Amino acid sequence: MGNLLDILGYLISALMVGCGILIISGFLVPKFAGGDRIRVLFGVVVLLYGVLRFVQTRMKGKRKRDER
Repeated sequence: MGNLLDILGYLISALMVGCGILIISGFLVPKFAGGDRIRVLFGVVVLLYGVLRFVQTRMKGKRKRDER
């Protein structure tokens, strides 16, 4: 079960980073209500959330290995 959750965490992380890049580049959300600055800001937030998920999943795996 733990291994499945780790894989899911990495998958979500990669998906969020990819969506962040697509939002920043304008492919996913071409016209945003607040303009380009808001679109880029939203894309950076999504990208950073994906990086955070990756770090959290990685640290959780290291803690589990250290406990064994």
